[in-house]
Amino acid sequence: MGARLPLLKGESQGEREFVFTQIDSKAGGAAVPMRAVQNAKYGYIYNPFSDGEYYYRNNNEGATMAAMNKAAKTDPAIAARVDVFRYRVPEEFYDLEADPNCLENLIDEPELVEVIKSFQENLFAQMEKTDDPMLMAFINRENRAVVDAVITKTYGPQKSVKSKQQKMRPGKKSKK
Repeated sequence: MGARLPLLKGESQGEREFVFTQIDSKAGGAAVPMRAVQNAKYGYIYNPFSDGEYYYRNNNEGATMAAMNKAAKTDPAIAARVDVFRYRVPEEFYDLEADPNCLENLIDEPELVEVIKSFQENLFAQMEKTDDPMLMAFINRENRAVVDAVITKTYGPQKSVKSKQQKMRPGKKSKK
């Protein structure tokens, strides 16, 4: 325990190169598993819940999100940012030095393939070490059916978060 006390005191812990974070569900019970690994330069996020259609909503949304939603009606850049937040992609990779606000997802950048792979390997090792229930989802992240099965087995059926007031996602056509 002594090795972790410096962090609790606001001091640095020099020997730590990577930080791992994990979210499983929100206070309302919706399963939104997220896993991340970052160092001072880069951050990699894996969002097993993300299928491109799931409407993500934080428990603590308030005036800031309301203002962003309002501004998104007239500002395409803000609309794009809200869309990224609401419909997260399964994998995200950011250059935290060049883009500290994580506005540009670099996951598909060919010149970063090896760097991204090393972060994925670090996350895999951490998930394996901690017996993470999302490990099989991560290993099979290219197979949506397997990912969904792991989520259902771990958390039960997904709860719908779409409300009657939710507007249709930009660019999607109504099925009516």
